[in-house]
Amino acid sequence: MNELVSGSANVILRLVLYRGEVYRLPPAGRGVRIVKGRAWVSHAGQDILLARGDEAHLAAGQGLTLVSTVGCAPLILEILGQDRRAAPSALSPVLNRRWAIDRRPAANRLG
Repeated sequence: MNELVSGSANVILRLVLYRGEVYRLPPAGRGVRIVKGRAWVSHAGQDILLARGDEAHLAAGQGLTLVSTVGCAPLILEILGQDRRAAPSALSPVLNRRWAIDRRPAANRLG
């Protein structure tokens, strides 16, 4: 269990979600950090996919935030409290890897 303990003082909750489960963040939640697995986060009309080590910082007062698993593996996530940095305007991902979704038609990507 020690490998799941984060050094961050602003973790207010750590939980596990299994396939098909959805979690609604409490109002005190200002972000999520993925410890293990992959997550789909929906907040303020935006959706983002996160993987192990990624974080998403959430704007306060922007409506409800839902988190669910992607795939069959369990998801372990940390709910983050108030961050000392400036408040984000909406869903702000902090990714530990570079990736993007190429929305161009396949024919345009090949040439």
